[in-house]
Amino acid sequence: MSGARWALAVILVLGGRAGAQDAPTNGGFGMTDDEFWTQPEKGFNQLTMQAVASKAPSFVIDAPKVVDLGARTSLPVPIFYAMPGGAKLVRDATVIVSRLEDRACWAAAARRAQGEDDESGPDQAERPSGGPPPPPGKVSAQSLVTDLRQTPLIPWEPGTYEVRVVVRDRSSNVVRTVLKGAGAPPAAKGPPAASPAPGSPLPGYAKRDDSPALPAGPGIAFEVPAEVAAGATQALLRVSFRLPVLRGDRTGDAAFVPLHLVLVGAEDGESLLLRLRIPVTGFDPAAEAPLATGHATLDLLQLHRPLAGGQTRTFLVRAISGDVVAGPTPMKLVR
Repeated sequence: MSGARWALAVILVLGGRAGAQDAPTNGGFGMTDDEFWTQPEKGFNQLTMQAVASKAPSFVIDAPKVVDLGARTSLPVPIFYAMPGGAKLVRDATVIVSRLEDRACWAAAARRAQGEDDESGPDQAERPSGGPPPPPGKVSAQSLVTDLRQTPLIPWEPGTYEVRVVVRDRSSNVVRTVLKGAGAPPAAKGPPAASPAPGSPLPGYAKRDDSPALPAGPGIAFEVPAEVAAGATQALLRVSFRLPVLRGDRTGDAAFVPLHLVLVGAEDGESLLLRLRIPVTGFDPAAEAPLATGHATLDLLQLHRPLAGGQTRTFLVRAISGDVVAGPTPMKLVR
């Protein structure tokens, strides 16, 4: 299309299906569940010493395995980041949460939990040593505790939540937290339907000659423009996936699978979440969670009109559906 050069499809399968690093890894801070509320910074010193001794990059988060909604009023997630470059947690970190029961998704900037140092304070609050800023290219240790309820990020209701933190093109490990006990169940929704609604010709939900190849197993393949020039009238997103169909995705013999796009600014860490629901085909309605395939072609400038304006910038795009994630893939908007 005019003003766009197309990137290759990105296919990545997470949620423990494509390597141990993708499975939930709670426990990296060596804390009991109670200590996330009583000593949320407990693991930082040990991780800092390890990073200094090894001089190796590290990006680790942790979270309690179980949260009693009747007994707790917060959900602390400590974040440790020791990477080269000029990124700063309180400015650039984005927390992404998926609820596995219905594949709802939330994304927001990480914020310090109440009682932590203010994010506008001096840089030494980011470095346990309190020393001067490291030279460019050197690893600097930063840490903060964020609260998934305070941000606010997630609804305070039962479910199984997977959490990851991204800083531009880097991603932490994934942790899994079960919220249970008192609390309202997820709000009832109407029958699922395609979102955005099909158009003529876009949005389109049929397989096309230029649709990305389907993953062999559960996964998402997508393409975005590598570059969108000033004056472009379209920025096509092309998606093909093979994903489970859950009970809440169905209406009669039809089904519509939720898929979310998280766009994170490569220069500033600003994030944008776009929610989609895509019709699928080829599944057994009698099965509990059958795999199905789906395709979509959408115009990102139509999905979120502010993308058509503003300054030259690059977004890193991730596609998420439950515990399956693809990306990041860069997309540069030229003005």
